[in-house]
Amino acid sequence: MSLKNVITINADIKNKNIYFDEPTIIQNDNVRFIIVILDGGKALSQGQFDKIEKVTLANTRLDKVTIVTMGELLGEHQIVFDIGNKETEVPGRVKAMVQLYDANGRVSALSFSYTVAADPTGDGFLPSEREKTLIESVLADGPLAIEQAVAATVYANEQGDFAKAEAEKISSEMDNLATLKKTIDTKITEATSASTGANAAKTNAEKEAANAKTQADRAKAEADRLMGTDVSVLDNKITETNRQLAETAQKPYNYLYNIDNGLRKWRLAKARLDAGVQEIINLNILGDSITEGQAGGTVSIINYQRGYVNLLRNQLIAKYGDVGEGMIANQYPYTASVTKWTYTGTWVGFGMNGLVYGTSGTKVTTTIGSTASLTFNGTGVVILAESQDQSSTPNVSISVDGGAPQTWNTYNGTAAVKSFPITGLTNAQHTVVITSTTTSKFSLLGAYEIKGTKGVRVNNFGVSGLKVNSVARPFNAEACVGYWNPKLTIISFLANDFNTQTDLNAFKADWQAIITKAKQYGDVLITTAGGIFNANHPIPVSEYYNVVLQLAKDNGCALIDIKKRWGDTFDVANNAGYLVDNVHPNPEGHQDLCNVYSKVMLELI
Repeated sequence: MSLKNVITINADIKNKNIYFDEPTIIQNDNVRFIIVILDGGKALSQGQFDKIEKVTLANTRLDKVTIVTMGELLGEHQIVFDIGNKETEVPGRVKAMVQLYDANGRVSALSFSYTVAADPTGDGFLPSEREKTLIESVLADGPLAIEQAVAATVYANEQGDFAKAEAEKISSEMDNLATLKKTIDTKITEATSASTGANAAKTNAEKEAANAKTQADRAKAEADRLMGTDVSVLDNKITETNRQLAETAQKPYNYLYNIDNGLRKWRLAKARLDAGVQEIINLNILGDSITEGQAGGTVSIINYQRGYVNLLRNQLIAKYGDVGEGMIANQYPYTASVTKWTYTGTWVGFGMNGLVYGTSGTKVTTTIGSTASLTFNGTGVVILAESQDQSSTPNVSISVDGGAPQTWNTYNGTAAVKSFPITGLTNAQHTVVITSTTTSKFSLLGAYEIKGTKGVRVNNFGVSGLKVNSVARPFNAEACVGYWNPKLTIISFLANDFNTQTDLNAFKADWQAIITKAKQYGDVLITTAGGIFNANHPIPVSEYYNVVLQLAKDNGCALIDIKKRWGDTFDVANNAGYLVDNVHPNPEGHQDLCNVYSKVMLELI
């Protein structure tokens, strides 16, 4: 005999709703409900019990699909229902109705509910001791698990509106309840007919027809139950239902966490722009090759422009105005095929800070006459360099469009990053040339355009192969975050740390360092892009993923769980068409990233 989770419920036919502590069961568990039938608090007479010929349990899942489970009559006024995988396939609250039938049809219906929690390991997987500890840790994450499980606002609002409409009909037509029931029966017939005659290819229409029938059944049962009830009692019921809906309504997405509390500073900055304040706010995005813009499997200008950061920048430009491309790193982004900088003379990639490319990896020259050129659009440009501990002698000259050069000394005893702004140009295309004038070291980070007076400057700090520890180092954190005073920093590191098997404690510590740095200036939005990786290593990708989830909870950060949005596994995400290889999104995947990020940031969900 297989081991089952047995739940006993006392049900009184004098009270159609069963009140007890709502049980929670896990997907794929073997569960048995034992329903004890009472009559006014006492055991149902044997004569009455013997008249019951058939029992069913209608299980309405969160996705509006109803699964009917056949029951078995036992002695001592008990009914047994064995719950299978279909009833628990969809996580969330399940509304159950016990239906009793005699020879003439249904004689009674008793309602209760139970909650299905997602199986965190898949379809019945038995974890090792090490994995079990992590699973239990994630399941203990109360706020995160609750917010991810609740996905019912739209359906709850529809059901609440429908129930309210039916209750209002009952309260206004209590003297003609038979007519009301006849109307409801007609609706059942119409819904059934519509469902039967619908084209099989029109899946959405079929679902709506089935939902209409289910709602009509519930309304009919409620009408039966409320027969003879005082109108004032019905009014109170309507008021209480509306209050409960208002209190329990949440965003119908199980891949978002702490969006309301975690993005308050960002929303205030956005509200200032919405109100017409003329200012430029910085949005910094830290990540790996996915953030950098690898779309389609190869690095090219076309695919870089398909990357989610560039798509997101275009949306913000359309809404708030064009304030330029943001940070243009000395390698743009990391191959000659897409670079915007042109170099002559002797330059080397300087990686002592942990990066060969990107903002906090520098291009270094100590050769007189070496040049770096950038073509940009706007009314000015700001050159960024690593500060040097040297004398006050200027070490470079800078000219725009072949004009008179200006000298610049990158020595600064206090700031890690030094900037050289050039302003007052016409709003057009220009070329700036930086020339080394001494043998002193000049370390170029990059530049950004001066353009417009209002909008969101999107700075892309994604670098192929980048791991979290590179940005966590003090200089790099200042170059990628501190200098910019960003109102929002989006952080996305998973794939490369998993693929190189970074120590989990170090991974967590480096993530924490970046979060702490970014929260000094604004909000942090964490994403799990890269959490789906088709590779096997001793430390599974799920452990790195769980660290990121816990960090979001511990630091009160907003979280967009792309891993969950795309189906949790490589096979699901790949079959759905989001990926181009073992980890990188294709252009459609990048568009989906842009869609969800922009909706969260612009408060469209």
